[in-house]
Parts: sequence; structure tokens; C-alpha cells
Amino acid sequence: MNNRRRHFRIDMQETEVHISDDIGFCSASIANISRSGICLFDMSRKLRVKGDNFLIVISVQGHRFKTLAQSRWGTDQRLDTALGVELKNIPCDWIEFVSTMEPAEDDVWSSPGRMLD
Repeated sequence: MNNRRRHFRIDMQETEVHISDDIGFCSASIANISRSGICLFDMSRKLRVKGDNFLIVISVQGHRFKTLAQSRWGTDQRLDTALGVELKNIPCDWIEFVSTMEPAEDDVWSSPGRMLD
């Protein structure tokens, strides 16, 4: 199977984000991050973020990143939703932060790590 991912995925634990769709607000947990996106889980289904841009604030390891985002895929499970999110207007400091956790090899696809479909 061909992996169509553009960027390496980095597992994150115990990291929370805050999300607003201009009407409501909720928190979610991060499963993994990349330079251009994040995977969220434990997100309330009440927030309407499918297809529209929404505001996301990520606080991790003493850093705070605020950007627009757009959902790319989602799964509903009972009261919670898992969501694949593309970051829009990505701050340069986000890319620098993520790059510090990527493998040092030139070809991240050949290094050991967790790659998601």
C-alpha cells in the first residue's frame, strides 16, 4: 500500500487543544501531529467543524499555537468524535516545533516511527 502522507506523524500524549467554531467551544486530545495537521480524539460531537474552518489553540510543552484548521476526515463513536485536521495559515514556530521531534535522517519515511494510513 502506498503511503500518501506528506509529513511524518509524531505521537502525542496528554496534550489538549481548544477548538471554537464561532458558535461553540470545546476541548479535545491530540493523538498525533505533523507539520501540516493533527489527529484529534475525545472531541464533543456538538461542535460543528466538518467542512468549515475553525479556530484551534494548541498548548504543548510550554508553547502555544493558534491557527485556523479544517477537518479532513472524522469518525463518530457514541458521544465523541475522532477528527483528522489540516492546519491553515501554519505559524512558522509550529513547523519549527514539530521539526525538532522528527527523525534526524534526511528521509523520514525510512526511519522507525509510527506511520498512519
